[in-house]
Amino acid sequence: MSHSTLVIIRWGLLAAAALSVLQATLLQAAFQRWIFQPWLMLNERAGARVPLIVRSARMHRTWPLFMAFLFLALWWYLGTPDGVAFFSRAAR
Repeated sequence: MSHSTLVIIRWGLLAAAALSVLQATLLQAAFQRWIFQPWLMLNERAGARVPLIVRSARMHRTWPLFMAFLFLALWWYLGTPDGVAFFSRAAR
């Protein structure tokens, strides 16, 4: 694959990391109110037992931050010569 493909992938990873940080910080209350709470209510109404870790607001904040860290680590790795070599081998 070409170098431009790698650049696009790296920009996508950087955007995903930024959106994950936004979800965990500024948009946390909106996600709790409009996505997680209705989802929990639907599951409870259907009789599904939702595990405590899934209901935890702390986990809803921690998971996107963890994913942002992984996205940034992958973004950094694909910018190194080893990452470029790995990507070019995997693309063949």
